Order: sequence, then structure tokens, then C-alpha cells
Amino acid sequence: MERVYTFNLREAYKKPYYKRANYAVRLLRKLVVRHLKSEDVKIDPALAEFVRASGQPKPRVKVKAAKFEGGTVKVQLA
Repeated sequence: MERVYTFNLREAYKKPYYKRANYAVRLLRKLVVRHLKSEDVKIDPALAEFVRASGQPKPRVKVKAAKFEGGTVKVQLA
């Protein structure tokens, strides 16, 4: 199963500047778990780098999530 999602990461802006990027990646993982009902989430390094770019997460990010037979979810930039 493969889907495209647009996740709102604006909640990360409530955190201090130096914690935003890491919090945004954790928030992204939490949102994927909620939507795809699987705890085993693998985030593509390119997506993590895009979110962490210059320490400021983008307010919205469009991702492609693919769920495989074993329950593993692979998330990459759409």
C-alpha cells in the first residue's frame, strides 16, 4: 500500500529554535504511526535532511509512505 500525505509540522514552531528540527522529525514519525497503524517506521535520510535544513523545519512536508507486508513503513519525500 502506498499513499501520499501532506503533514503539517507547524507544531514544531512552539519549541525553542535549537530543538525544532529534531522535534519535527519525531513529530513526522508520530503522524505516520497514527495514519498507517504501524510502529516500525523507516524515514528516508533525504527526507530527514530536508526537514532539518538550516535548523528550521518546513511548515508542511509532502511525503510518500509505503507499507510493506511485514508492517514496515518506508517514508520518503514526495
